[in-house]
Amino acid sequence: GNSASDAGEYTAIVTLVPTDADNFVISGVAEFSTKWSIARASYDMSGITFEDKTVYYNGEAQGIQIGGTLPDGVSPSYSQAYTEPGVYEMTVNFIGDSKNYMLIDSMKATLTILPVVFDSNDFEIKDADGNVIVNVSAVNGIPSDHKLNVNDVALSYLGFDFGDFFGSTKSAKIHSVYDIHFAVNGTENPLNDIFTVTLAIPTSFTGDENNLRVIYIAENGQLTDMEAMVSDNALVFETTHFSVYAVVEVVDKTEDVASADLTWLIVLIAAIVVLAIAGAVVYYVKRRGGKDPEGTEPEAETTPEEPSPEAPAKEEAPVAEEAPAAEEAPAVEEAPAVEEAPAVEEAPAAEEAPAVEEAPAVEEAPAVEEAPVVEEPQLPNFVILPDGDDGASVSIDGKVVPVRYRSSFMSRLIQSEEPIQDYYNTLKNALLSYKGVKARMSWNCESFNKGRSQCAKLNVKGRTFLVYLGLNLDEYNVNKYHFSDASDKPKFEKVPMMLKIRSERSLKYALELIDEVMKKYGIEKGKESCEDFHMPYETTAELARRDLVKLILPAGITLSDGMYLSNTNVGAMLDEVGAQDED
Repeated sequence: GNSASDAGEYTAIVTLVPTDADNFVISGVAEFSTKWSIARASYDMSGITFEDKTVYYNGEAQGIQIGGTLPDGVSPSYSQAYTEPGVYEMTVNFIGDSKNYMLIDSMKATLTILPVVFDSNDFEIKDADGNVIVNVSAVNGIPSDHKLNVNDVALSYLGFDFGDFFGSTKSAKIHSVYDIHFAVNGTENPLNDIFTVTLAIPTSFTGDENNLRVIYIAENGQLTDMEAMVSDNALVFETTHFSVYAVVEVVDKTEDVASADLTWLIVLIAAIVVLAIAGAVVYYVKRRGGKDPEGTEPEAETTPEEPSPEAPAKEEAPVAEEAPAAEEAPAVEEAPAVEEAPAVEEAPAAEEAPAVEEAPAVEEAPAVEEAPVVEEPQLPNFVILPDGDDGASVSIDGKVVPVRYRSSFMSRLIQSEEPIQDYYNTLKNALLSYKGVKARMSWNCESFNKGRSQCAKLNVKGRTFLVYLGLNLDEYNVNKYHFSDASDKPKFEKVPMMLKIRSERSLKYALELIDEVMKKYGIEKGKESCEDFHMPYETTAELARRDLVKLILPAGITLSDGMYLSNTNVGAMLDEVGAQDED
């Protein structure tokens, strides 16, 4: 009776009994006892971390969470959270089976909640990654006892109606709303000065930055456009007072996004119509020459003087100079009528001048003076600088201004260095090998979903390939997988585990965790996907023509009437018109 399973102190007793009691007796001591014990076991806590954390004050309670996966039967108990700026010692205690396991030592870490960092002139509020969200500076400086308070109040303005503030044909979409004010010891205290405010453009915004506005929303609902300028991925404006400011995207109610690109098509159609008219005139003049051969040679002598004022129309020149037309024919290759130019060889057949009187018939060409529509494309004044430069330049009314690139996920992938495309190829095939998982490409990343379950996202940032997975960070060993928490960004809330793929080892871990994601959602393995998703390198110019790189026009640069900036289809338009010189 000396067996036990729980940890503790025990006494074992053994009694000697003769197996043949009829013939044997025990001589001496017949009973013995001894003390023995089962020691308590220890939980394996080697993969658990509790690290120092620094955050900026945001009005919410802050704390520190453990990293790693706890052993079965163990749960954490945290010390209180803190809201106000300061330095706090945070503790996590671990609750487990204290009867059979050794007590687990508590862990300690330091939580630092920073107040708004400022000097005499500048106030800034940053996010957890150190990116500036709001910056305020004043002409006369800001007293050191003042603090800048910025509250995100976007939820209070969901569905806010701007009415016809932007015009009856425009609508507005709110991207962020901030309540900004100064305070002393927690009490709002306005300052009398001229302030320059910089608001970061929300990371979720992917449209044309020139459509963004900063609108002041007064307490009585009155709206004021602050006429903000776009600069370095931020909106900058001046004000003399603080309250609620909204970052708003203004869009057309009736126009489709694609309709903005139809202007070039209208220009192209107009050009083709002009060429068709020119071809008809050429054909008409030749028919006239065929019926009255006596007038052909004099026309060759006199008509060169006629077209000189028409020179801007370029393509019409062959109408008047029939004899030289064979040299200029390439400029009008698309007009079928010009191909009949060999008929001009009949010119020597007649040498009588009387038909010169009929030359005015050529003057019908002025009807083609509507061709200035074709001259409208000052679009060829579009220059993309060599790859490696930070942007492009564009000539507008003779002035060259810089244009900034905005790269899509696909463009970053196409121009990525080895072996990023290898990682992409392996991981995408792995994800698509599960039944029902579909890939969806967006401007910023590529998502993999099954139904409404978001499994993963892939992205490229600089020279690093990023994988975001829909897993609970607390359930996995951070010391092994080296992941980060991306849940602070709304677009990664469903896939908060971020891994940086920089080696074959990190790629292996990513594949392991993909399997974990699929187990979580109950997604079965299907047919192995073996597609080749590698893509050849393309220049920035080529990517811009495919709309994979957007070019952002600087704030304050305006286009003349009838002009528009196009980063696509310019070359295609010129090719279709038949122009030989793309200058």
